Amino acid sequence: MRIGQRGVVTGDDVEVDVEVDTVPRMVVVPRISHSVSPCTGGRHCLRRLSYSRRRELVLSVESAKKAETRVMRIEKVLAVLREMT
Repeated sequence: MRIGQRGVVTGDDVEVDVEVDTVPRMVVVPRISHSVSPCTGGRHCLRRLSYSRRRELVLSVESAKKAETRVMRIEKVLAVLREMT
């Protein structure tokens, strides 16, 4: 429900409950390990990224329809990982 639908307007005081999300987030990385090897510690670098950043990078590779596009996106991921070393 949107805030306005709950009878809350700008300037109102509201009370919210916040819970810590402790569920581990997993991102399945496509097999690009042969490409990652030139990047020293490539898999380690990938693990250091936040869940959302890993997911963004993986989805960009997986959503490529053409093989050429996939290769270009893998190269971009590798560039990101190389910048981390």
